[in-house]
Amino acid sequence: MITLFYLSINALFFIFLSALVIRARLKNQVPLGDGGNKVVLKAIRIHGNAANTFKINQTMSQNSLKPGIYLANIMANGQTSRIVFTVK
Repeated sequence: MITLFYLSINALFFIFLSALVIRARLKNQVPLGDGGNKVVLKAIRIHGNAANTFKINQTMSQNSLKPGIYLANIMANGQTSRIVFTVK
């Protein structure tokens, strides 16, 4: 139960950081890269550092995922997305 709580907090924070990057890109009209803009670069780096430090697969369980192909369903705002990923 506690693991699920921390996993959800990390996921929500990661989504929040993603929204900050999107907002910075839209505000400064930078579709790709950082466009030489320090604000966009800072938002990208914060989001990237969070992606490197959040260990979602280790948070979910102490065991690593076995090698194979996995399908993850994500639901938000009444819509469903599917992500296929492989573990080697």
